[in-house]
Amino acid sequence: MAQSFMDSWSTGDHQQACTLVAAEDESGGLDATEQAQCPQMLGWLLGMNDPARLKAATVRQSTVNGNHATVAWSGLGSGSEDDFTMVRIKGRWSVDSDTFN
Repeated sequence: MAQSFMDSWSTGDHQQACTLVAAEDESGGLDATEQAQCPQMLGWLLGMNDPARLKAATVRQSTVNGNHATVAWSGLGSGSEDDFTMVRIKGRWSVDSDTFN
């Protein structure tokens, strides 16, 4: 799931990427307002990164702790600031929206 998000985000398919992001309250997917704002926010974040580097990124390691996980990437650098936090809601993994804060 994390790789699917990265693939969608890095190629500019922000609508698809946003379907893989959890609501801040971890109740499920984004609500209508968040879903409408998400593509613009992801586009802004993409503009702050090197798209080629993001396209080349692959999951290096994931560490699961209950309903939360940390995903470390190869190709993004070695810092933990590049890690993504995931959350499992109703059996489905999503990118924790706090990853982008």
